[in-house]
Amino acid sequence: MKLEIVIVLITSATSFVVAIIGLAAAILSNIQSKRSEKELEMIRFQLDIQKTSFSLRKNELEKRIKSLNSLISSIQKFKDCLQVILHESSLDNEYILKSIIKVRLELFRCYEDEMPYLTKEELKASHSAKNLALTIEQEITKLLKKKLKGSFSDKNRSSLLELRNQLTDCQNLLRDTRTEAFIIENKP
Repeated sequence: MKLEIVIVLITSATSFVVAIIGLAAAILSNIQSKRSEKELEMIRFQLDIQKTSFSLRKNELEKRIKSLNSLISSIQKFKDCLQVILHESSLDNEYILKSIIKVRLELFRCYEDEMPYLTKEELKASHSAKNLALTIEQEITKLLKKKLKGSFSDKNRSSLLELRNQLTDCQNLLRDTRTEAFIIENKP
């Protein structure tokens, strides 16, 4: 009988130890599972942040490209108007002034509307274009006050064409940055 009791005690002790080990393993497994859930949740959270950040950057880039398109177009309208004024001698002074003021105001309005979306370099180029447009308008106004007709001397025409070329430089800089923005936008 003693042997049977010892066997029962040993079996019970073994079962108890196995149960404790099983309980410890279950607790450790549960802790590890909770850690894994937390890590998985952190990864999901970080992915959501990255996705939102990417979406915001893409949206900002699209606005920037749209702004650059508007500015480039507005500068081109101003240059086209100036080109007509310089090469069409039959225009009367009032028409010339109204035309150049109209496109200059459009360029100013465009600059004001689009400037929040531009980089420093783009702001500098568009601001220079805005100032050149104003200088050209003032120069034309001054020249027309001296003359009765809308024809300009070769010297005055040359001076205005040089200012137009500077506008083209600003426009080209904006085109270059727009191209860079397109490349960034279309990167995988």
